[in-house]
Amino acid sequence: MKQQNTQSGSLFPVEAQSKALIELAKLKVDVSTSQVQVQGYESLIFKILAPGELLTPEECEIVTGKDFTKAINAMATGLAKLTRWYQENDAKTMKNFLTPAHIITDSEVISLDSNE
Repeated sequence: MKQQNTQSGSLFPVEAQSKALIELAKLKVDVSTSQVQVQGYESLIFKILAPGELLTPEECEIVTGKDFTKAINAMATGLAKLTRWYQENDAKTMKNFLTPAHIITDSEVISLDSNE
């Protein structure tokens, strides 16, 4: 027997949920990794954000460097993607994905022998 969704071309809800869950896990890894990188610049970021604070020549060099820019951009991009994921998906439904209620029923399975 082959499993097919009654809506042609779409995934079973469980398959879609598993893909979304994997996507969320990857996003969390990306944000966590970028957060660690940004934490290395924490005191410098606070100095940048403080009104009236000026940067030393060494700090100016760091801020204009590729690593600083890359870390800040990675964090911002990761957080934006994570926010978008939560706007487009229901985390509560994802938690339900792990419950036995999502076992495929006979009505969701179509036989290869059927004449459709």
